[in-house]
Amino acid sequence: MEPENTLDVAALAKENRILVKKLARSEAERMNLETMNRKRESLLKTVIGELQNSQAILEKKSSDLEQAVNELTLMRDTKFCVSCCFTTSI
Repeated sequence: MEPENTLDVAALAKENRILVKKLARSEAERMNLETMNRKRESLLKTVIGELQNSQAILEKKSSDLEQAVNELTLMRDTKFCVSCCFTTSI
């Protein structure tokens, strides 16, 4: 081999080693990012599920509260009507 070709081969071999190392680091980082994304997705699904459960509980409590208010209003109105319609004089 000529000296110039030997230098080219050595330079290419060095560049190839550098690129192989960069590729390995890049692949490791990609795997880390994919793992983080899976964990984040799992966490978000859990949080969304908990929020949906909380929302259902709040909607039920709101409905129960509204029903209780309606019943109390009905009782008050009925009591008022009964007391005003059936007054007795002494």
